Amino acid sequence: MTKTAFPRAVKALLFAAGFTALFWPATFRAYERVSVTVQKGPAALAETPLRFAFEAAAPAGGPWVLALKLSGGNPSRRALDVSLGGTAVGTVDLRPGEIEREFALLVPAGALRSGRNELALGPGPPSLRVERITVKNFLGFSRGWLSFIVLPRTAEVGRGLPVPGAAALFLALGILFLLRPGSGRLKAARAYLAAASVFTGLVFGGALLYPLVGGPKLLFEGRSLWLFVVLLHAPVVLRGAAAAFGNLRVRLRTDRLAAAPLRGSTVCLALAVLALAFNAGFVKSVLRFHEGDYSGFLHIYPETLEKFVRLHFPGMADPLSGRLKTTIEEYDGQYFYFMAHDPFLSRFRRDPEKYRWFIDEPAYRCHRIGYPWLVRLLSLGRPETYPAVMTWLIAAAGAAGVFLLGRILLLLGRSPFWALLYPLVPGFHLSLYFSLPEPLAAAFLLGGSLFYLRRRTVPAAVCLGFSLLIRETGILLVAALAAFELVRKKDVGRSLILASAVLPLALWRGFVTLRLFPVYGWKTLWFGPGDITAPFVGIGRLVAEVVQGSYLYADLAVPTLAYAFLLVLIAAAAPWLAGRTGPWGLGLLLFSLLSLSLNLEKIWVHVDNAARGTHEAFVLVLLASAAVPAGRKAAVRIGLAAFFALVLAYDLFLARLSPHVQDALRLSF
Repeated sequence: MTKTAFPRAVKALLFAAGFTALFWPATFRAYERVSVTVQKGPAALAETPLRFAFEAAAPAGGPWVLALKLSGGNPSRRALDVSLGGTAVGTVDLRPGEIEREFALLVPAGALRSGRNELALGPGPPSLRVERITVKNFLGFSRGWLSFIVLPRTAEVGRGLPVPGAAALFLALGILFLLRPGSGRLKAARAYLAAASVFTGLVFGGALLYPLVGGPKLLFEGRSLWLFVVLLHAPVVLRGAAAAFGNLRVRLRTDRLAAAPLRGSTVCLALAVLALAFNAGFVKSVLRFHEGDYSGFLHIYPETLEKFVRLHFPGMADPLSGRLKTTIEEYDGQYFYFMAHDPFLSRFRRDPEKYRWFIDEPAYRCHRIGYPWLVRLLSLGRPETYPAVMTWLIAAAGAAGVFLLGRILLLLGRSPFWALLYPLVPGFHLSLYFSLPEPLAAAFLLGGSLFYLRRRTVPAAVCLGFSLLIRETGILLVAALAAFELVRKKDVGRSLILASAVLPLALWRGFVTLRLFPVYGWKTLWFGPGDITAPFVGIGRLVAEVVQGSYLYADLAVPTLAYAFLLVLIAAAAPWLAGRTGPWGLGLLLFSLLSLSLNLEKIWVHVDNAARGTHEAFVLVLLASAAVPAGRKAAVRIGLAAFFALVLAYDLFLARLSPHVQDALRLSF
């Protein structure tokens, strides 16, 4: 540090310490406001005292204040006596001609008792009316962001910011005062910062000194203190942020990150940490809903669990009793949980019909075995940890997807910060909510794409192949990559290696077919869920049913139509991107065609099914947009930002899980 900078830093820290010490006693940590209504509504005074009886809880805290509101005419100066429980509280001095006035009298210690109390007021002229009488332990308060409380000066209250808050305030003010002498863009804010600091000091200094001259206490809540300081110093904060952002922008330019792999990887890792924080917030929000029970994510049906236990633990006490949460709103996560107990279908290989007792369609579900394999591996084969492992594996897969997408964007010459759009994909929120493997499959697809761009074809085929064992729809991207290498690049060898990614799925399907042959025969090889129809037929029927008022989930009609609209936008852009972005555009075209071909009975009957089944289209939009030629960058950036702004609006306001998304983002709408 230079000689000039050192005294400036010391001076900044001294100023910050002084202001923090000034602010600290002007704040309160917690104060329980108590208010008891004695009288509400007009009551005319009389020549004899008015008496009001009321109940009060045991007075904990004080001193107490009697708030009195009078209205009406007063012909002459008059003093009204006020007493509580026979103890004189004080007098109310009325001036001639007053129409309405409020009074606050300090209640003597011991005058307010627990239980029944009686307040006497008067006598007074009948032209005066009592509008409201309240006994409370504060004089006034404000709620919201600007939160403060006004108390009698003798009131005792826990003052001061918590130590972390005071330390953060000290550091923030130190930075502001360090910038005060200014250089470059901050010079123009010098005078303003000085004036704002003086004004801030006067406000809080006045709040501390006022009780010493007979006034009440004015104390601010911690968050209001922060808001007050930030607003006063907003111009300096904005100018400093602009200067810092400009410097950061230069350091994080795409060309610099691409030229420095370690720095680029560090930025991508930081973005992945942000995504993991969002996913963790989402998980914690849902976990509160399930009262801390991870098995609630699985949505296990009670009868299905009973059959599973009866088959796996015959003649034994139920080892899962009380450990798994069940619900009548069953969903697919339960099947992956059951499959993790027997991932190679060996327990009932002599009687495979029993798998249908707890898996709705084993010939279809067991094709997606990659997820149960990973769950069993990471949990070290301990079934009691399966639910938590499933949930956090999906959360981590979402963060891994952000990291991999950031690296892909750098290789394509784009900013890795576009990867922050990845967690907005609606289907991923549902996967987290139900502990389903879509983010895991997408992460392996992105891993294969990253190896493909680096021309490491064998690792690319391995990642793509494992992705197909998690969710077979990724075969469309495999087909796009292999076709591009064969037709456009004329590289037969690389095309064949990429196409070999389907071999693990084919071999596994053959194995499952042999295991389930007594039940399904050869149908297991090509068994599907039956959710495909002609393009636009499913969406068309959805619109028709909503218009006719016959849609099954009428309360979800608007979110469902909104999601369908997002898919139509993707489909509209797909042909243009397909001709300009190589295999990514071709993959997007295939996935958008698949999205438009989903039927009503299995998919569009509920928006959750549609969002999960079409997540790849959103991922390919990001990849294809990044691969657009340089001459079209600006238009594509605008279009991509506008599209994901609509996606964000859907996530926050229309999606069924929007409360959890808001909670994860720590927003309050």
